[in-house]
Order: sequence, then structure tokens, then C-alpha cells
Amino acid sequence: MQADLFNFVTHTRGEVVLRPYQEECIQAVTDSFNNNQSCLVVMATGLGKTVTATQVLKHRGGRSLWVAHRSELIEQAEESIAKMTGVAPQIEMAERQARTTLGDGTGCVIGSVQTLNARRDGRKRMTRFNPRFFNTLITDEAHHAVASSWKEVSKYFCDNPQLRHLGMTATPDRGDEEALGQIYDHCAYRYDIQDGVCDGWLVPVMVQRIYIDEIDLSVVGSVAGDLNQGELAIAMERDKVMHGVAEALLSEAHNRRTLVFTSSVKHAYGLADILNARKAGSAQAIDGKTPKETRKRIIADYRAGNIQYLCNVGIATEGFDVPNIECVAIARPTKSRALYAQMVGRGTRPLKNTVDGHKHSEQRLQSIADSKKPDCLILDFVGNSGRHKLVSATDVLGGNYSGEIVNVATKLANETGKPENTLELLKRAEAVVQKANEEERARLMRQSVKADVKYRSRKLNPFDLLDIEPVLSDSEWKTVKVPTPNELKWLERSGIDHELLSVVEQRKILNSMVNRRKRNLATPNQVRCLKRYGYNTTNMSFSDASALITRLKQNNWKRV
Repeated sequence: MQADLFNFVTHTRGEVVLRPYQEECIQAVTDSFNNNQSCLVVMATGLGKTVTATQVLKHRGGRSLWVAHRSELIEQAEESIAKMTGVAPQIEMAERQARTTLGDGTGCVIGSVQTLNARRDGRKRMTRFNPRFFNTLITDEAHHAVASSWKEVSKYFCDNPQLRHLGMTATPDRGDEEALGQIYDHCAYRYDIQDGVCDGWLVPVMVQRIYIDEIDLSVVGSVAGDLNQGELAIAMERDKVMHGVAEALLSEAHNRRTLVFTSSVKHAYGLADILNARKAGSAQAIDGKTPKETRKRIIADYRAGNIQYLCNVGIATEGFDVPNIECVAIARPTKSRALYAQMVGRGTRPLKNTVDGHKHSEQRLQSIADSKKPDCLILDFVGNSGRHKLVSATDVLGGNYSGEIVNVATKLANETGKPENTLELLKRAEAVVQKANEEERARLMRQSVKADVKYRSRKLNPFDLLDIEPVLSDSEWKTVKVPTPNELKWLERSGIDHELLSVVEQRKILNSMVNRRKRNLATPNQVRCLKRYGYNTTNMSFSDASALITRLKQNNWKRV
């Protein structure tokens, strides 16, 4: 698959001119390597991770190993590295075999993680290379790095103390919540999809939720943090569901070039058949078993605009670069933020030559608005989700907002019934929550002087309650563990609705509660009670809080 390098960089007199955030990232990685053997870079889809990592290799010099898990990603890296460094890389994949000596001691080997772990004569193929052969290891799509095959590669080559290991990913959170801190010492740089949209490097995301009554996920189970794939496929393959999805695609996507994510092979081809019956020649489907040449031909037709709808299963989530995608249809409901972000990211790239060359974000934003692709429409297909909390566009773009604001934004999106700019929704939700909090504070003030009024507070934001930041620190994010049933019960007894929190947010709150218990500070329930009456509970001990609550009770719940 050919990478569109010029969507990320410009060239002046043969020199590569990087975007500001790419330069910041390269410097951050360089600084991190001075103190750490490994580091992670989080950069949203469409912002040029491959180009940035290639420049890291160019700056470091010497020999490097680039590891990926799909042939498309390896082909993309091969082309990028050759163009950006002027040295064609060697390939270690299947029948292709790299040399174990690279001329003058410079150059790059690109290896498939499957090939490196393959055994020949009882030894893994990666052992052809001495760990000291390379000075830099790059793992592409690094959210896979905690899988056993990836761990084996990093363990083997990181036995070289001089080697530096860089992981690149758009989605650091895995469905099974395995912490990437097991592999990487430090998160050196982060530039999320929200940053890219606000700074004018990515197009705005418009979200429209499509309700189809026939979609019933109430009987679908969960596996490793996401919906059970087999049961989801059965739910989405029903004829009424596919006809409902097709009808919505034809009505809402209009003439937009649309990438459709489906739940199974049968779902992809069935949906394409229905679309073609309604609009001849408009759709094609691809899956993991589509012959390579056939897949290339179909994608080329889609890229050229000869096909409006490309239905895929498990193909276009990583390394699929078609900047003129104008609509992404999520006909594969998910609970995984990482998977949803990968799907949305396929449509956020601006058209070629739209943003580069503009110095200021306002200029880039205006150039996008004036282009033939002013935004990307996300069609989010939902129905009866049952006990599942499905991920939405507001979850993906709401990284800098509290869980309460993201939930309000999702409700606002549900109410509008028309496409809405996701960042604008989040800003409106922030205003709604701020107003609600102000009204809450005013009501609490009234409560402190009206003893005869009975008042029962709603559950407070647990981060405000415990005076902690919702984002984990560099040291905390590496060791996130899924809370045990007993820990979840502790949250419930403390009046904290853990079902609205992610695993990392639950762990952040639990860590704070453990710390407060060790320091003999007031419990969340005590803090909640005393905050109703306007008391400052910062560093208040358990015994002092207990005594104050007793005095309040004895005083008929009047402030003392």
C-alpha cells in the first residue's frame, strides 16, 4: 500500500521540512533516550507517525530494526524509509531475507513480527541477528507490544544496553487493558486526534448516530474488553439489520466516499450486495482472505473514486491511507476506544496540499473549510446496547474532558438527530456541566442555612470529590491493573459509579482512596457529606470528620 508521504511533509531544495509537532516529537524522543532505553510516542492516525519515526532513525544513524505485523505496514515503511533516508531498507519477511551485514554499518531492516518469531532448525529467526547489530528498534502500531510475540522481539534485542527502543502508536489503550509500561520506560510525546483537529492538521469530525431497532446487542457477551466477535457477527448479519444499514448509508452519506467497518466477512459482502442492488456498482467488499492483487485493484478503484462504498472487515483499521475518505460508517459496534479511534482515524486526513505550507492554525483551519473535504462524517450505528457501554466519537475526541462532560456530549448527540461537530458538542457539554455545577454549589449554600430542607445529593464527580487529577502520571500509567470485584464493591460503597469510568480512571480513584486510608484521612462518604454543608475537607482526618458529622447530626443537621 502506497503511503502518501507528501501529506505530512514538504520538501525545500531536497530537504524535508517537518511539521512543528513532528519536530517537537523528535526532540522529545532524543531527550528521552538520554535517560531511558525505551520510550513511547502517541500520535493520532493521519499525523505522520511513519515519517516522524523515519526522521528519528535518520538522526540516530547506525543500523536500525523496524518491526510491524502486517504486510501493508511493512510495504509502507519500506517506501517511506527509502524516500526519506535515501537508503533502501532490507526486508525480513516470509521468503525475503535481510543481510546480517549492512555495508558501512548503516541502514535499516524491516521485519515482520511473525517472521522474526518463526522457528528454523529449532531457533527463532530473529537470532540470525546479534542483539548488538542494531542501535535502534522501532515498533510500529506499538499498542500490540505487550503481546507475547512482540515481547519476545523487544526482549531479545533490548539485551543490547546501547540499543534504544521507540514505540509508535495512535491508540495506547488496549482492549484488554494490558499496560504498555511493561515494555516502554517513558511516554516521550503525545499528540492526540483532538490536538490535530484543533491545530488544523486533521479535518473536523461530524458525528451522526443512526438508530436501527433491529440491532440488539443485549445478548452479545464480552471478551477481552470488547464485544464477543462471533456473537456480534450473528447480531449484525441479520437481513433486517443489513438492509437498515444500507438504507441509512444511501440516505445519509449522499455522495461521500465512504469506508464501512463491518463485523464479519458475511456482513461485509452481504452489505455490499444490498448496496449494489440499490445503487449499481457503488460498493465492493474486502477481507483478510481477499487475494493480494484483487485487494490492491479494489482499493485503487476506491481511491480513484470508481467505488463509493468500501465494506471491509479487519483490513482498514491500521495502515490504510486514503485521504479522500469523506465518511466512515461504524457498522461494527465496539466497546474498545482503541479500535474506534483507529476506525475514525481513517477519515480524518485532509486532502493533499490542503494544510502544509500554512504557518498558523487559523490558516490551516480555513484551508480545510474551503477544500472539497471540509470535514469527515461518522455514521455511528446503534440499537439496543443492553448492558454494554459502546464507545462513540465523543469518547475518542474527549481526551481532555472529564468523563461527566463526555457522557453529556454523547447525550446531546443522541438528541439532535443530525450531524454535529464533535468538538463543538464537547464544548456545549462542558458549558452544561459547568452550569449544573454552579447550580449545585448554589443549592448547597442554600442547604447550609435552611435546616428544615431535606436534601439528597447526586453522586459527585469522584475526581473533584478526592481532589485528584483524572489523568494518570507517567509513573502511574505503566502499572494500571484491572480492579478486582472487591475493589469495585469498595467504589460502590463509597458512592462512586464505576460503570461510567474507564479502567484507568477506576484505578486512579482507588489509588487515591488507598493513600487516604493509609494517611487516616476522611473517607469519600465523609467528604461528600461535609461538602454538602460547605466544609473544607482538605487533609481532614477520619476522626475529625467523624466527630464533625456527629456534631451536625446532634445539631439537627445545621452547620456548626
